[in-house]
Amino acid sequence: MAVCKVRLILKLNNIVTPSLKKPNFDIIEHDRKRKIEVKCLEFQSMLEDQGYSQNEIYKRVATYRQSLSEENTKEHRDKHGRIL
Repeated sequence: MAVCKVRLILKLNNIVTPSLKKPNFDIIEHDRKRKIEVKCLEFQSMLEDQGYSQNEIYKRVATYRQSLSEENTKEHRDKHGRIL
């Protein structure tokens, strides 16, 4: 009974830490893809500044995106092989 009172007091005072939630893999995957797209946009901007044609920029950015995606997929897996 005393333990329940202590927990209630701690909970009311926001002292008890919430339980840890499992990571949401959809959010992690979305964040990973967003980071890849940011890098691709930076690369595209650099190529535009250097005067490459739109066709050449498209090809190079597509290749760069593919390499980043493959690189990230290999590096970020949990112990069950799921992509992080």
